[in-house]
Amino acid sequence: QEGEVRRVGETKARRVDVRIVAATNRDLEKMVREGTFREDLFFRLDVVRVELPPLRERREDLPALVEHLLARHGATDLRVAPEALAALAAYDWPGNVRELENEVRRWTVLAEGTVTVADLSPAIQAGRRLAVAAGDEPVVDLGVDLKTAVAELERRMIAAALEAEGGNISAAARRLGVSRYGLHKKMARLDIVPP
Repeated sequence: QEGEVRRVGETKARRVDVRIVAATNRDLEKMVREGTFREDLFFRLDVVRVELPPLRERREDLPALVEHLLARHGATDLRVAPEALAALAAYDWPGNVRELENEVRRWTVLAEGTVTVADLSPAIQAGRRLAVAAGDEPVVDLGVDLKTAVAELERRMIAAALEAEGGNISAAARRLGVSRYGLHKKMARLDIVPP
């Protein structure tokens, strides 16, 4: 707090200029109220707060993240088929971006040329919930770029959830596994008018 530290065994303090970056997935304010997290430490850490929603609430980031992770792991020659991207977008990502990175690493070892649904891990294949397509209509237009495909999938899933829940946005958000706020943001971005 004073910009000084004294190492163990030393008698003099040293001046330091540091920034602390901390991350958590817990509600620290609630923990302070419950007495399970020190209030003084909370206020020392809570200078600039950046809230990042889980991957399941920002599926539109998937194409860019996949592209970045492929480049990071030296697999820029791999392409992701639209059906595989649709399956990724339908998955809940309980492990967040770390789980996505492990999935991309898996592709670098097992996939050749184009990543298809068959190349996806069993958990993602089992977690596919693409029942939003009507009849034989394709879930995404296979002739578009990945970002457009994800947006189209989101649009269809949101419309199906709203219809299934009779227009109730809170219930639709729960069904989709996103927050009500997150669903409102997606609806605004995709120009979906609330019922």
